[in-house]
Amino acid sequence: MNQRSNITKNSENGLALVALIAIMLIIGIVAYTFVNIISTQLISQEAPFNSIKSFYITEGALEIGKKYISDQNGTRPAGWPPDTVIPLYDDEPMGDGTFDLSINWPATGSITLNATANVD
Repeated sequence: MNQRSNITKNSENGLALVALIAIMLIIGIVAYTFVNIISTQLISQEAPFNSIKSFYITEGALEIGKKYISDQNGTRPAGWPPDTVIPLYDDEPMGDGTFDLSINWPATGSITLNATANVD
């Protein structure tokens, strides 16, 4: 009877070890899923802020372009070929990003400013 008691005890110890490993595996999967969800949430929450930053950097670049036109008293600078897009700024730092600004000053008609922004 003593031998049978030892076999039962060893079986119970083995079963407890298997159960412990299974529980640890489940907890690990749950923790991994939780961390993955949190990191995805943090990345997706940053996107709207970058969009707003980019918008304001572009608006600032357009204001710089308007000031440039104003400084020229509304007349195309000498030697500036009409209907040619001239880059005024390229990767100019502003705030948390950079901007590009170009201008098309046609012989007649309206002046076109083109600004793009990149957020760091």
